[in-house]
Amino acid sequence: IGLSVLCSIIASILYSVLQLSISSNEQKDIVDRLKEMNEKLRIQNELYDSGIVSIRKKSYYDRDGKFWKDILLSSSNKLDLIGHAISNWFDDENRTLFVGKVTELLKRGNAVRIILSGEEPDISKIKAAERNEDQKRNLNKVERTCYEMRIILRGVPRDKRKRLRVFYTDLKQVSYMYIRTDHKCFISPYIYSTTNSSNSFLLELETGVDYSRCFDNDFSEMIENENICKPVNLEDGL
Repeated sequence: IGLSVLCSIIASILYSVLQLSISSNEQKDIVDRLKEMNEKLRIQNELYDSGIVSIRKKSYYDRDGKFWKDILLSSSNKLDLIGHAISNWFDDENRTLFVGKVTELLKRGNAVRIILSGEEPDISKIKAAERNEDQKRNLNKVERTCYEMRIILRGVPRDKRKRLRVFYTDLKQVSYMYIRTDHKCFISPYIYSTTNSSNSFLLELETGVDYSRCFDNDFSEMIENENICKPVNLEDGL
């Protein structure tokens, strides 16, 4: 917003200076361009006022390798997730931070809620992988996430384990990735075509605004409707 104000001031100064030294046709062209700039700035400020922090291509957020870590570090009380491949949070780069954050939230009595899109997880396959790590290769993405979550639960007191709620749903029910922390939520549409993946963007919103509430409500409605989302019993056999 400060940058927008500064741009407006600079544009006004430039207009005053140039008006003294250029022809009327050139002045008209510059005035039209400045009006266009002001209109774009006005629209941008409306977006900021509505709680939209940024809209950028997803590749922008990955360029320094810090963005996803910052999401987790900024969450002290709440973590809600919807995704096709939450198992990616358990790769070598993010594992320690993600596992630590989920464990921390649960031990403090906070909720972690996750909706996974895919087929119903086979608990017997997950247990087999717990007995023999080589069996992990037989797990799909949903089962892999459930496997990792069960490991987390082993380090959480029993009376706090139910604060971790994991659901699965059909792929068709999930059209966007959603991450909600204490103060922000992040939304990105799923784009299935490999030819236009570069257009995939990440929308960053402040929580508590109308746009954010829309997604919060959608998330809550999904986990409350067993016709859409089925709960996974992660404590089976623990």
